[in-house]
Amino acid sequence: MWKQGNYKIKKTLKDSNRSYVLLLEIEGKYFVYKEPREKNRRKWQQFLSLFRGSESKREAFQMLEIENHGFLGPQLQFAYEKRKLGRVIHSFLLYSYIDAEEITVETAEKALSYLHRIHEAGFLHGDSQISNFLIHEEEIYIIDSKFQKNKYGDFACAYEEYYFELSCPTCSFLIDRKRIPYRIAKKWKDLKEWWVKRKTKKREKK
Repeated sequence: MWKQGNYKIKKTLKDSNRSYVLLLEIEGKYFVYKEPREKNRRKWQQFLSLFRGSESKREAFQMLEIENHGFLGPQLQFAYEKRKLGRVIHSFLLYSYIDAEEITVETAEKALSYLHRIHEAGFLHGDSQISNFLIHEEEIYIIDSKFQKNKYGDFACAYEEYYFELSCPTCSFLIDRKRIPYRIAKKWKDLKEWWVKRKTKKREKK
């Protein structure tokens, strides 16, 4: 399927220092090419790749885990790594394009219910902002997920709920804000945000 020159670039979805993402057409089907530029270039990330592989390879494994546990997401095609002296210096990922709609306030309850389903199965989305959920024919799909086992219990679930809420403030009515795990998660997240802003201001003053 994938051969040099047998694809058409239909659209540039993202072109930044962090990542390069393209919508490709190959033999009449649509796919996403994703290159983690920043992590490919960082010396520290290159060193870590000696032990854990590339960002693209890890994301590929996460896609397979999502599918293996019965959740809906992009279909992995393959992950590519180029190494030099054992270190990954270039990598990219190719996966199926999901022709779906973004979540709105009207469909947010379905997305949140899907997040709860992930939690009930003992996993975390890993990046639960609302833009990382899509809907197609009443089915919810997850994208850009750092899918992982939940090692931290109710606190981690509540943290993902709060992160979902932050990305969609008008969805707050869907969240049970009285729960103790939610209150703890909210304070923890807010404290982290305050600390990051404080450090940023200090750097700007120097």
